[in-house]
Parts: sequence; structure tokens; C-alpha cells
Amino acid sequence: MKENTKRDFYFLVRAYFDAIYTFLLEKLLDTLLRHIYVVDPMNHVTTRSLNLYYVLKKFPYLLPLDATVDTIKEQFCWYQSMDISMCLKNRIDEFWIAVSSKETDLQSLCNVMLSLLCFIAVLLVNAISM
Repeated sequence: MKENTKRDFYFLVRAYFDAIYTFLLEKLLDTLLRHIYVVDPMNHVTTRSLNLYYVLKKFPYLLPLDATVDTIKEQFCWYQSMDISMCLKNRIDEFWIAVSSKETDLQSLCNVMLSLLCFIAVLLVNAISM
């Protein structure tokens, strides 16, 4: 194979995989963005447990080892019924850390939300760096 032909071939292969990666990331972000607002405390009353269930079903590794989906859904219902004004902070991660320290019954839910925040951050960094 000539050097120019080989370089062109590798360029096309790279472009192909970049296009696939971009398409899949956009599709994932589009679908995920409809559900991840569950992590925002400003939506704590309007968010449905169905959104949380979708995220846990799609990304089961966000679930703590000692928790089940039912436990998380139960804790989420409890979280929606509580007054969160004493925990509100400037950042969402600070909010979930505050809830975790004040409400030990919601520890698994807080771990899921903090894990989801990390996951979102990684996705956004990858989307921006494309």
C-alpha cells in the first residue's frame, strides 16, 4: 500500500469512528437529558419516580451494592415529601451531601444522585471535547 493511500485509509477509519461516537453520544444525551433532571433539587416535587427508574434501569451500576431499585424508589418518595429548604446549597452536589448527612435514611438515594452527577459530568466533558 502506498503511504498516501494508507494515511487516507486511516483518516477515513478515524472519521468513521468519530461519526459513530458522535451519533451515539448525542442519542444517549438526548434520551438521558429527559430523565436526569431528577437530580436537581429544584425539581424535587415535580420529578416522577419513573425518571429515576429509567436512569437506574439504563445505568444499573449507579445503584449501590447494598440497595435495590425498590429501596431507592421508596427513599425517593420520602425525599419528595420532605422539606428540603434546610439543605439547599449553591451546588447540587453540596445539596446531596447535606441531605446525606442530615437524613441517614436516604443514604442510598444520595449515593445514586452523587454517582449520577459524576456520570453526567463525564458525559458532558466527552461531549464538549469532541
